Amino acid sequence: GTEPSTPGISPGSTPGVSPARPRQLSRLTDVSQLIPELSSSGALVGTEGLLLQQLIEEKHHIVRAAWEVYEVDPNVEELMETLVHVVKLEKVRRGYVSGGAQGHETVSQLSAQAQAQAQEKAREAEVAARAQESATAQGMPAEFVRLLQ
Repeated sequence: GTEPSTPGISPGSTPGVSPARPRQLSRLTDVSQLIPELSSSGALVGTEGLLLQQLIEEKHHIVRAAWEVYEVDPNVEELMETLVHVVKLEKVRRGYVSGGAQGHETVSQLSAQAQAQAQEKAREAEVAARAQESATAQGMPAEFVRLLQ
């Protein structure tokens, strides 16, 4: 016999649950391409888009690290989240908004977390790249090498 199916629900889907993802962006070639997306989505407000552009031009170390991670592991959502955090932190650090003592503590903690996360992602990407290079050099089949990515 045939198994009963539920009309309107495809196998493997969860009824009533739709993924909340930002619109798909093609592979980015420059970090500043995200500024319009972040502004239109409301993630960056007011002059925050201009501040992000300034951080990019200043080659801010966390922005650079986040971009380097993206180049190895193109996760747009993670890149966008990191950029928004950096902008919010820089606004307080530069005195554009009042953070108070507690705010500065939070900024310091978030900055350390963002740096640690970027460093961890960079390490993971480096390990994966080395494993892939090693497997290719040892003549392993392309299918296996792709599994390492």
